Amino acid sequence: MTDLAVDEEPSGRFGVVIVGAGSGTRLGGVDKAFMLLGRRALIGHSVDAFESVNEVDEIVLVVGAHRVADARRLVSARHWRKVVAVVAGGVTRQESVIAGISALGECEWIAIHDAARPLVTGEIIRSGLASARSHGAAVAAIPVRDTIKRRLGETALIEGTVDRTGLWAAQTPQVFRASVLSEAYQRVGDRASEYTDDAGIVEASGFPVAIFPGSIGNLKVTLQDDLAFATALLRARGTGRVSRARELACPSLRVGTGYDIHRLDVGRTFILGGVVIPHATGFVGHSDGDVLAHAIIDALLGAAGLGDIGTHFPPQDEAFRGANSMELLRRAVQLAAAKNLSPHQVDATVICENPRLAKHIPEMRRIVASCLGIEFEAVNIKAKTNEGLDAVGEGRAVAVHALVTLRS
Repeated sequence: MTDLAVDEEPSGRFGVVIVGAGSGTRLGGVDKAFMLLGRRALIGHSVDAFESVNEVDEIVLVVGAHRVADARRLVSARHWRKVVAVVAGGVTRQESVIAGISALGECEWIAIHDAARPLVTGEIIRSGLASARSHGAAVAAIPVRDTIKRRLGETALIEGTVDRTGLWAAQTPQVFRASVLSEAYQRVGDRASEYTDDAGIVEASGFPVAIFPGSIGNLKVTLQDDLAFATALLRARGTGRVSRARELACPSLRVGTGYDIHRLDVGRTFILGGVVIPHATGFVGHSDGDVLAHAIIDALLGAAGLGDIGTHFPPQDEAFRGANSMELLRRAVQLAAAKNLSPHQVDATVICENPRLAKHIPEMRRIVASCLGIEFEAVNIKAKTNEGLDAVGEGRAVAVHALVTLRS
């Protein structure tokens, strides 16, 4: 086993890699990192925990390539000052970890944490750093409490009972001296994917790894039941009661409503929520005519007390002729951010006779969520008809009502 020099005094920068690039296979392909737990995405809970620990100097987020832009907007919206980079993950967890480590600055200590463990605490994080400083490498773990049975092949029969003495269930964060982790990955090379966690790679390379106390509450969300359990734990911690009391004493949510209507004409583009939809007619407007985006912008500006869309993007200004309305939405978010307000939730109703919108709504939600820097699940879009009444019902126009909440 390789000997390690350890610090007698705490020193060196502490970097964190939060990995959330998994496919979520056991959750039906759902992107786990962005699933909502309470009002925040799983990855948001993890980042908040590490942001609150004074010893943490910088954080890198590793997400799926298709969610990099979404994660970056979350960083901006949440004002996470310690997040120094958001990078795309690889095919394997180990490739994702390497991508995250490469994006860190000069750190002597590195923690690897799964975004799917949203209830990690500051106490666990600090304990991990202290243990790593004493031993060079350390992993959060809890003792195995249940009786463990080994199944006979693929049958329903039990082959035997496993002696659980000395068995611990590993968790994250796992904290390492940066040089140790780097050397371990070099030693295992292409065999890295054979190991299920980074501690396993370090162990296989001959370095000692210590255990420090994790927590039952520091669970990993892998199945739907885990999410329900995590929700219950979050409530048990009193988060909901504290937040509610705080809201009653000093409201942190602001609500705005928006409405817009655009005529339809031939030779125009039918674009709604950033999605171009094939249709015989399209929107008449100074910009691209995206009536859904315009209603959301008005609602957002209203919640921020910043007037309306015409105030900031006047139709007589040639600079906005043919403008991409989703870019205007991003600029509206920036205007709200200047008042320390960030998007929290959107609910919109599109009143449209034709074309049918149901199959396009998921992509609209994704684009709007990306522009606002919030989770997909925090954007709701409904489509209704006007039963043949007035210009909308006759297919000569499309109208949208929107409600936006901002938080300070």
